Amino acid sequence: MEDKSALRKKYKAIRESLLENAPEYSLEICKKCAALPEFRKADTVLLYFAKGSEADLSSLFEIARKTGKRVAYPRCLDRERMEFFEISSLSDLEKGYYGIMEPKSGCPACTFENAICFVPALSFDKDGYRLGYGGGYYDRFLSDFSGATVGITFEKCLAERLPRK
Repeated sequence: MEDKSALRKKYKAIRESLLENAPEYSLEICKKCAALPEFRKADTVLLYFAKGSEADLSSLFEIARKTGKRVAYPRCLDRERMEFFEISSLSDLEKGYYGIMEPKSGCPACTFENAICFVPALSFDKDGYRLGYGGGYYDRFLSDFSGATVGITFEKCLAERLPRK
């Protein structure tokens, strides 16, 4: 099995090759996510702001807001921790750590009652294991999160099996 570094390069290259069709693929992902029973039942939706070739969930933000859900995005607090903060508009975001758009100071901290979290990754395998970017932010966050989680990646980035450690 390839090591994580090689796999990250592989899946980044695959995502880059999809850039031309990424808007259509992203919209399809958002439609499928909005149809999930867990999304329909959730009061709070935890999203991420797409960077580079990640799937763009901004359409899901619009759907969530139109259906009366609270929406929150992550903010990196330091090199190890992130927390989610509620926003009411994408204009509530500004560039933060790593150049990623995150909630501005003053946005309220999110509570997680009846929440669903959409988790970005370079790849997921058939057992749900995730290959992220190596920072561990989502891994640490999800270790204490008890709501529903949905992994987001493009279909061509799905793997048979990823390293477990």
